[in-house]
Amino acid sequence: MSSALITLVSISTQAAVVASDDASQSAYSDGWQGGDNGGSGWGSSWTLNSFANGGAAGFFVGSSGGNGGGNIDTGSSKSWGMYANSGGSPLSEAIRSFNGTLSVGQSVSLKMDNGFVNSGGTVGFGLRNSSGVNRFELFFVGGESFYKYNDGTSSTATSIGFTRDGIQITFTQNAANGFSVSIVSGASSASYTGTMSGSDIDRIRFFNSNSGSGSDHDLFFNSLQLVPEPTNVALTLFGVLACAGGVWSRVRRSRSVTMAESHTSASNRPA
Repeated sequence: MSSALITLVSISTQAAVVASDDASQSAYSDGWQGGDNGGSGWGSSWTLNSFANGGAAGFFVGSSGGNGGGNIDTGSSKSWGMYANSGGSPLSEAIRSFNGTLSVGQSVSLKMDNGFVNSGGTVGFGLRNSSGVNRFELFFVGGESFYKYNDGTSSTATSIGFTRDGIQITFTQNAANGFSVSIVSGASSASYTGTMSGSDIDRIRFFNSNSGSGSDHDLFFNSLQLVPEPTNVALTLFGVLACAGGVWSRVRRSRSVTMAESHTSASNRPA
């Protein structure tokens, strides 16, 4: 049983992955198109929408290092890319549904790497309900200094300043309408908690609204995961081990009784 407990401690420190996807999957070997269904555990394939609106907007697979110094690539220099060139009000958006609604204790983790963002442009991602209404957004607005998040009621500036090297975001639903979000940017990190308004989250949306022309204005995402809270994994494993322990205990008692009966029978045999 001691080895089982060691295994439990080891596994419970790493949350099991419910759904995952990244740009190095074979589904994106020919680029990133609507209907691509890379990774596993998702409720739908990707829906990609581009609205030129007097400019140009679209999607591709490439290295996020092209928009700055750092990158969020996986595999052989691959990330999901989105562009929305200056001129009019172009928009590109990528939407993917979860396999059910986000549960209390579950987290959504992803990496985002924006380039320069023209004044008035906005890049980021949103977590939405089945009606397509944002319950949470994290984004950067061109001309400002810090990333912001919106809980469906108001926007709040974070302490994470603009970067072209990429950030990692983990959003956790702590209660029916409560959340926490952590942001890591190089050696800097920040965490926030809050309350959302609206109904259950069941999809994610990436968006690039008029970030600007040129590869140094491209927006990238990668390493998208949906995971349960580690303590939930631990509790489940404790339950399994408890059941296993009960079975093992009964087996040992059964063996003890059988051996005792055998010993008694042998002692009572006539000489």
